[in-house]
Amino acid sequence: LLIACANVANLLLARATGRAREIAVRSAIGAGRGRIVLLLLTESLLMALAGGALGVLLGYGGTRALASLAPAQIPRAQMAHVDGAVLAFALAATVLAGLLFGLAPAWRASRVDLNRTMKGSDGGGRTHNALRNGLAVTEIALAFVLAVGAGLMARTFWRLTSVDAGYDPRRVLTLTTNVSSPRYEGNLIGYYRDALDRLRAVPGIEGVAMSSLIPMDYTQRRQFYRADRPLANEADAPFADEFSVSTDYFRVMRIPLKRGRLFTEQDTATTPRVALIGESCARAQFRGEDPIGKHIRLEGRAGTAPWMTVAGVVGDVRQDGLDHAADMQVYMPLNQEAIIGYYRMMARTAGEPMRLERAVRNAFLAVDAGSPVYHVKPLEAYFSGRLADRTFALALLGLLGGLAMVLAAVGIYGVISYSVAQRTREIGIRMALGAARREVLTLILRQALPLIGAGLAIGFTASLVLTRWLGTLLFEVAPADPATSVAVAVLLASVALAATAIPARRAASLDPMAALRSE
Repeated sequence: LLIACANVANLLLARATGRAREIAVRSAIGAGRGRIVLLLLTESLLMALAGGALGVLLGYGGTRALASLAPAQIPRAQMAHVDGAVLAFALAATVLAGLLFGLAPAWRASRVDLNRTMKGSDGGGRTHNALRNGLAVTEIALAFVLAVGAGLMARTFWRLTSVDAGYDPRRVLTLTTNVSSPRYEGNLIGYYRDALDRLRAVPGIEGVAMSSLIPMDYTQRRQFYRADRPLANEADAPFADEFSVSTDYFRVMRIPLKRGRLFTEQDTATTPRVALIGESCARAQFRGEDPIGKHIRLEGRAGTAPWMTVAGVVGDVRQDGLDHAADMQVYMPLNQEAIIGYYRMMARTAGEPMRLERAVRNAFLAVDAGSPVYHVKPLEAYFSGRLADRTFALALLGLLGGLAMVLAAVGIYGVISYSVAQRTREIGIRMALGAARREVLTLILRQALPLIGAGLAIGFTASLVLTRWLGTLLFEVAPADPATSVAVAVLLASVALAATAIPARRAASLDPMAALRSE
């Protein structure tokens, strides 16, 4: 909004200069300064209201589009709409912008020198040009801040997507099932075994597994105990994420085995209890030791859960998100005990996972038509859900940053074009005296470079302060990231120079005789 208003203020300044003779005539026949300011402010306000009305119309469609793109993690985002409060704010912002950014041009125009203007002087002056140049510098600075914000979010998104989550979410279909049939009462393991057998027979499924939790959904934490290291106060025991999984879980999820062995079909309710632990758990609880063969226990209240023998160590999974390091993780075989009444299925497919939705549902219903099947969606949906807030912020900042660059380029173009128009006679004289096109081109570009440099310098300083507000959204990227600032500076300078090149080339192409005859 500020950049757009700066552009409008620049245009109004140029327009007021062009109307200097008209305003001088009005003053000469008795119009006071207040009346002239009121006239020009009224015109500015009408322009602002017209733009505001168009903005509201675009806002209706834009709000719906943005709401449809908003992630589910943003509460009630889908309910966002343009209502009376939004319209009142839009009206207030429009009127305020029209008055504030029309005031300086109106005040400058009202301070006309009757003698100079009526004699044909342009009435501009250094102060007038300084104000226009200052507005252009401000536009570049604001565009720099927005573009840096978008750049920081882009780098964060890139770093997050390059993080190893510890598993492969691609081409995996998930669902949740709840056992409710009396047929399987007291035999949950039997139900899941029958369901897995039917799912393996579905064409297009390469592997299937069950788990009490899905990565990046939520966690189930229990206190962790070692048999060979009793605690004086068991309440001080650390917490670990608890998972109950079927035999093929690690193969389906492509979680690597680091040491020992995985679960087998021989790990049943009649065999000694075993467990697998993640690498973080091995480092935290068995530093300098071999965890294989150690006895551990997970329990919310110590004293009731059975001891388990550590059979192997597997890779860590980032359960709480890509920007959170993995916590301690302990896996138990579903075949030895079903710890909850509902489990999540993961089926690795040969193609698009949702194409097998109906076949997978039918396989479960064939086992028990009374057991509900829900939350059927790709595993990547959970993965992308953890990136949703940053993805949305990146989209918004990218949109605003792009618009800011366009507006800043328009502002620079306007300032340089106006300067070329003011210096037409001067350029004509230079060319008549032998100045080459390249020299004229250099002259105009040299005028723009200080404006661009000042805008970038001020924008860089402002970004060091303002981008700190993005700290909670950034990952492994500092708010004052020099690489992002340099990249944005180069891009914005290129855009500004490209905008400058148009009026510069026009100036270099002037016909000297025509320029000398211009007024």
